[in-house]
Amino acid sequence: MKRNKILIILITAALAMNTVGCASTSETGVIKNPQNTSAESSQTNVKTHGETNTQTLDYYEKNSFSKEEQEIVDRAKNSIPKLRELAEKEKAYYYNPLNTVILSKPNPNSKDKYKKDYYEVSIDMLPAYILVNKNNKDIVFRGINDGRNMSSKEIENIMLSRQEERLSLKQKSMNLRKGIKTEVKDKLQKKVREGENITDKDVLDFAREVLEPEFKYMRVDEKKRAEEEKVISRPNPKGETKLDREYYRVKCYFGTLFIKPTFEEKDIYQLLFEGKPGDIIFSFEYLITSTVQNDVSSKFSK
Repeated sequence: MKRNKILIILITAALAMNTVGCASTSETGVIKNPQNTSAESSQTNVKTHGETNTQTLDYYEKNSFSKEEQEIVDRAKNSIPKLRELAEKEKAYYYNPLNTVILSKPNPNSKDKYKKDYYEVSIDMLPAYILVNKNNKDIVFRGINDGRNMSSKEIENIMLSRQEERLSLKQKSMNLRKGIKTEVKDKLQKKVREGENITDKDVLDFAREVLEPEFKYMRVDEKKRAEEEKVISRPNPKGETKLDREYYRVKCYFGTLFIKPTFEEKDIYQLLFEGKPGDIIFSFEYLITSTVQNDVSSKFSK
């Protein structure tokens, strides 16, 4: 099976889940991630119009919102009453479901009233952009996929429906993973406890072991996938971001994986749309439920 088919399936899954991973505007922008004092405001993306585009991930957790920008973001978050309650349930699917925000500033030269007079706030987990008027703080919700106006209640209902669907997908994905091997995982956890060196080969062996059910389900050619697997970077205590400091970065058929040296599934994340503004870091649980959601086995022959 060719890699482009797999990527199409995964991208389709992301769009079907109404995420903002591929969301874009007509303007390009620099991605910044504020380090605000409150826990809720940390690790947040900012996109400002007119600046040169740059790699999203390298800016994770580096920069700060201005006071005015933070007020806009807070107002947007407060416009959806159940947002924090819904975000708690989304933690299993995103690296940072509520705090990863893309903020696009108004463009005074635009003829579109929303682009001219409104800040655009995008939050990973939401199926809509939140538009906040720069003057009177009027709030408008626009659907990500179709651009139509929505109410906060409609957004909440979509989120609740999606979360119910995920419960079913989770059960199916867990059935897929019954009897998964743990030899490599157990060996590496022992190495960590005893302070032994972890090699790149160890990390790749772990990635292959934990992804084996997905490889089989998606019928990925073993030789082809092995050619692309490599450790891009290792945890670096002097790294600029939390991801740099705490995670191995591994390239594989499913995009870029971030693997924390606890070697547990819950500590694995996936970057699917690498290098694009608004990239989302998904959890490993998102990856495996997306595999089941697309029912790849019925689409491709052996």
